[in-house]
Amino acid sequence: MADDQDVTPAILLQHMQAMRGDFSMQMQTMEQRIMKKFDKMDLRFDEINARLGKLERKVELLSVQIGNVDERLDDLEVVQVPMLQKAVGIGGKAGRGGRAERAER
Repeated sequence: MADDQDVTPAILLQHMQAMRGDFSMQMQTMEQRIMKKFDKMDLRFDEINARLGKLERKVELLSVQIGNVDERLDDLEVVQVPMLQKAVGIGGKAGRGGRAERAER
């Protein structure tokens, strides 16, 4: 190699500075792309959280409604049915005016 083609510290510095600018530009471009992705993910998480909140409210509402149905069924089973059985003369338990006992009379 000739002396004018040798890599000198000045030439190496110039080359590194040129590469640094290009590298910095690539890093900024990559950072912008990543930030856009993060922004989209944040929006998506916000949407998911809003939907989850709605679902939680619906579950609470359904739980209350199921509790109300359960209470109504308990009322029917414990209070209303025995009253109706007594009114029509049907015993709910054996030995208390059931069909077999009435047939024997």
